[in-house]
Amino acid sequence: MAGTPYQTIYDAFLAKVQEDDWAWSDDFDSMTADWKSILDSALPYFKFPRVTLTLDDDEEEFVNTLGAAEIQILATYMKVEWLNRTILTWENVKPFYAEADFSQANLLDKLIIVQSMVRHLIIVHYQEDNIVDIQKEVNKAYLNKLKGKFYGLLCEREKNREWEKFYDTIMIELMGFPEEKRTINYEILCRKMSACKYLRFQYFRKVILECMNLIGTLEE
Repeated sequence: MAGTPYQTIYDAFLAKVQEDDWAWSDDFDSMTADWKSILDSALPYFKFPRVTLTLDDDEEEFVNTLGAAEIQILATYMKVEWLNRTILTWENVKPFYAEADFSQANLLDKLIIVQSMVRHLIIVHYQEDNIVDIQKEVNKAYLNKLKGKFYGLLCEREKNREWEKFYDTIMIELMGFPEEKRTINYEILCRKMSACKYLRFQYFRKVILECMNLIGTLEE
């Protein structure tokens, strides 16, 4: 069975963007090379495809046949990559656009919107099989962010700055944990945090490091 040509993805991508980046080029090979580089950058974002996204560069196609959902998700991720590149190089192409249309703030707003769109596409088309995997990724990212806050608290206390505000913010966040996430390790974490506020720094540091290790156990 024939696979899906790269051009199918490129066409879906080009339908989602202004083509000014390639308007002055009549070299089709250089244009397709550019689109391929954007596609290559977009592929790692698509973490849980139903179809294996193996490439055949000789035939310029995916080995497997992609469905409409995979094509649209890849095309939207390509748009995310294109916007990222545009934001990084906006000073070079700014003269070709009106100031209101080509400000960094405007582009960042567009990028946020497109990222939301692709998340929506994945949830709509993949929720039956992959929503659990997506939720795990989100939960893992959140716990890593929480661990960073604990480290920030430790640094603030060590430098004798306004660490109490960091501490209070973390405690409020822990109190907001969903009931189904409140495991035995969560309870241990909360109790350690409640007590450590009144410890000298050498013991405070030890408890915070223990709490950071406990955060890793909250991931399911």
